[in-house]
Amino acid sequence: MRYIFIFIFFYSFQAYAINHLESCKLLKQNSNKFYKWGSKEKVTSQEVIVAVIDTGIDIHHESLKQSLWQNPGEVGTDTNGRDKRSNGIDDDHNGFIDDVNGWNFVNNNSQLQDQNGHGTHIAGIIAGKNSFCGEAFGVAPMAKIMVLKYYHPLQNGQITLEKSIAAMRYAMQMGAKIINYSGGGISPDEKEEKVLEQAKAKGILVVAAAGNEKSLADSEPYYPASYNLNNILSVAAVDEKFQLADFSNFGLINVDIAGPGVKIWSSLPGNSYGLLSGTSQSTAFLSGLSALILSQNPGIVDPQEVILRIYMSRQKVSSLIGKTKFSGVANVGRSLQVQAEGHSLNGGYTHSFGLMKNWFVPSGKNSILFFK
Repeated sequence: MRYIFIFIFFYSFQAYAINHLESCKLLKQNSNKFYKWGSKEKVTSQEVIVAVIDTGIDIHHESLKQSLWQNPGEVGTDTNGRDKRSNGIDDDHNGFIDDVNGWNFVNNNSQLQDQNGHGTHIAGIIAGKNSFCGEAFGVAPMAKIMVLKYYHPLQNGQITLEKSIAAMRYAMQMGAKIINYSGGGISPDEKEEKVLEQAKAKGILVVAAAGNEKSLADSEPYYPASYNLNNILSVAAVDEKFQLADFSNFGLINVDIAGPGVKIWSSLPGNSYGLLSGTSQSTAFLSGLSALILSQNPGIVDPQEVILRIYMSRQKVSSLIGKTKFSGVANVGRSLQVQAEGHSLNGGYTHSFGLMKNWFVPSGKNSILFFK
């Protein structure tokens, strides 16, 4: 039996109550710099669809409601003049009724509410906008989030796995270019691996969390991140000192790269914002970066090319040598500079760039919520 783990490190539950003024201050200090490295102009992305397979999303959140994917077959009016969003009909004949922004595989309906908070936080990192501050804070603010809810804490692991596989199939069916999977388990599954192979054949990149067991993933694999498929990017987490986070899995074979994953500021349900930690968060950063790369290079059809660009533009970090395959941390500014200035992926880089430390926010003690 597969157990699904979603690890969430909450840095003070008071994070839920951060007021707008404080949120704007944190945003200004820590977020916008992430995707502006190497450029005085804000970098935006075209509408690349990123499927977030998670706990749902607060689709009414002020920072996310403009970043939601819309199923074109479920908007507008039907032949009877009714709103397709709520007419109770499978207007596009895809097998799902009123799936405007995605699907709830837990309850088999179109209600996407996030009672947990994890999915909302992940979506914000990828594509969050911030209306009351007037600035976007997501890595790829013009990306579109396809909401696929598969997780509920009362489900057993096998049922959760089956629902995650169904969510992956939906993502393939409805045109996602990237699947963000910030969860997983310690046992492989043949059906899961098969659907990921099908995603590979469709040119879909799967960005997966390396896991939070503090384990060597080469000897204790974590799935789906550890499947031997070249459309999967496995992501570890680093702290503000660019050290491997003390909870993060690592491995020279089964973990590709690292991203920021400690005390990360993003959206939470109820128009709130707060700090969470985990390889879930670092995975979301890499999904956002991948969306930027695809949006600026619409001709890319092979996920391996996206991964190659991330590899060639990474920031090497000595502490990650032997800990990840790429021995470094993803660097958005560097990858965008390569594209903006026409550098060859095989060429050298002559500019210096900031690192991801701009996203880390200091805070208080942490508590750990563990779901199985």
